[in-house]
Amino acid sequence: MAPLQRMNELRRRRKRRAKLLKLRARLAKAKNQDEIQKLIQKLKRVSPFYPVQRIAQGRSVD
Repeated sequence: MAPLQRMNELRRRRKRRAKLLKLRARLAKAKNQDEIQKLIQKLKRVSPFYPVQRIAQGRSVD
């Protein structure tokens, strides 16, 4: 039973990493502050300890 559990864990990690990469790409293309905030919330929901503030710090919308 343990190998199956490990495979599920690896699948979850891969899926999470892919989703984070997609969300970061969308965050880089975001135009307005509202969209940026929504994407940050999604990033935090997917991975609570992901360094979102460091990524979003470089982004400012005029």
